[in-house]
Amino acid sequence: MGIDKAMLEVRAHGERYPIASNENAEGRQKNRRVTLRLVMDTDRVTSEADKANTTKTTTNETAKVQK
Repeated sequence: MGIDKAMLEVRAHGERYPIASNENAEGRQKNRRVTLRLVMDTDRVTSEADKANTTKTTTNETAKVQK
């Protein structure tokens, strides 16, 4: 029971996608988070993500991660 490990993908972004400043404890706390996305069609998502990564800036990637 559960989800097959082959269907899981882990991405650690660390300081790459902060949603708050790391200059204070409150901001660092907000940046400690996990985002979980459930995807039905992995082929479509992978190709769209690859295309987006070649055309979007870091600011837009931050918005994409937060969706």
